[in-house]
Amino acid sequence: MSLTLRCYLVLAVIVCLGIVGQWSDPALRELWRYPAAALLLLLCYEGWRARRFAPGLKIISPPNVRLGRPLTAAIELQNHERYRLITLLQAADNEQLIQDRTPRRLATAAHDRRQITMTVVPQQLGAFCWSDIYSRSRGALGLAWWNRRFSFQQRVRVGPDHMPEREVRAGMTPYGRRQRLSPGHGMDYIGLREYTHGDPLNAIDWKATARAGKPISRVYTQEQRLEIFIMLDCGFSGRVQVGALTRVNNYINIAARLAQCATQSDDRVSVISYADEVLAALPPLGGANGLREVRAALSLVRALPRESNALAAVMHLRRRLQHRSLVVIFTDLESADSNRQLLKGMQLLRPKHLPLLVCVRDEDLEAMAGKPAANWLDPYEVYAAQEMIVHTEKLARQLRRLGCHLLHQKARHLDRAVLEYYGRLRGKV
Repeated sequence: MSLTLRCYLVLAVIVCLGIVGQWSDPALRELWRYPAAALLLLLCYEGWRARRFAPGLKIISPPNVRLGRPLTAAIELQNHERYRLITLLQAADNEQLIQDRTPRRLATAAHDRRQITMTVVPQQLGAFCWSDIYSRSRGALGLAWWNRRFSFQQRVRVGPDHMPEREVRAGMTPYGRRQRLSPGHGMDYIGLREYTHGDPLNAIDWKATARAGKPISRVYTQEQRLEIFIMLDCGFSGRVQVGALTRVNNYINIAARLAQCATQSDDRVSVISYADEVLAALPPLGGANGLREVRAALSLVRALPRESNALAAVMHLRRRLQHRSLVVIFTDLESADSNRQLLKGMQLLRPKHLPLLVCVRDEDLEAMAGKPAANWLDPYEVYAAQEMIVHTEKLARQLRRLGCHLLHQKARHLDRAVLEYYGRLRGKV
C-alpha cells in the first residue's frame, strides 16, 4: 500500500490542526484526533473493499509461439467496482519470455473491461508460464494505492521458428520444370536397352553389345533426394548472447527453417546435437511427418556447460553417411581447442562430402575491438578482442583451403545466407 496525494493533503490538515491545538485554546488540543481516526477508518474500509472487489486480470495470447519472434499479447483487466478504476501494471522479470516492463496506466469504467497490448520475445525453448504482473489500483475513496501480484497458470509453448508459406514458395518454378539436384549420389543402374541416337558413348555396354550383335546402352537414373545432416554445437559457447537470442537458439531457428525448406523440396534431413559427445542423433527423415520429428528434436536442444568435441561428432557422423551428403555444422570459431578438432573433422569429410560451416558473427566483439580507451582496463579488452578476431579469420582461411564452405555473418543476415546457399546448391543440375 502507498498513499495518494489526496491522503497526504488530509494528513497535512491533521498536522496543522495538531499544531494549532498546541498553541491555542486547550479545548482544541485534542481536535486533531477525530479526523485522524476518521482517516484510519476510511483507509481500513478502502483496504477491505480493495480485497473484496479485486480486479480480474488475464492474458490473451496464442498457446504456441516461435523462438525469437516478437509477438503481441493482450492483457485484459476487468473492473468489478462501481467506480472508475485507475490501475498501474508492470510485468515481472522472466528469463524465458522477455516482456515490455514499462509501467502502463489503465483506466477502466465501472463494471467494464479494458485491454492493453504488450510485446513479448521468447528467449528459450520449452513450455513456460507467463510472467507475474504487479498492479497498483487506486482505492474507492482515492486515499491509497493497493498493491497486488497476479500469477498465471496459463502456459505458452515455445518452438523453433518456421518459414511462412509465401517465403517457402517464393522463387520456385512450376512443378514439372524444376531442376533437381543429386550431389554425389551418382547414377543408379536400372538395366539395358538398345542403343538410340543421342546416348553418350560411355553408356554403351560393350559386353552386352558383343553378345547381342548390336549396340546396347546401360540405363541409369539419377537419385533425386539430397540428404542433409545438421550438426548443432551445444557446448558452453552456445550460451553466449548474440543479438536477441543466445548463439545456440539462433542456430536452432536457422536449422528449423532450413529443414522446412529442404523437406518442401523432397530432401531428407537429419539432426545431430553434440557437446563433448554426441547428445542426440535423428536419422534422415523427409516429408511432413519427418519435419515434425525434426522440429521436435530441435525443441529439445540445449546448450550445456561442456567443452565441444567436433571431431567425435564427425566420426560418429561418418559411420552413418552412405552417400555424398550436405553436412551443415552450426558452431563457433572462437574456441582454440575445439577448432583444432574441427579442422581434423573437416579433413575427414572432404572431399567425399559437402561440409558447410555456419557461424554467427559476434557484433559486440567487433565493437569492442574498435572502441576508444576510456579507462585503464580498456586497452587490454581491445587487444583481447582484436586477437580473437585475428584467430577467427585465420581459422576461416584454413577451412576454406580445405574446401569447406563457410558462412560467417551477423545473426540478422545468417538465416538468409544459409537458405540462399541451399537454394543455389539445389538449383544445380
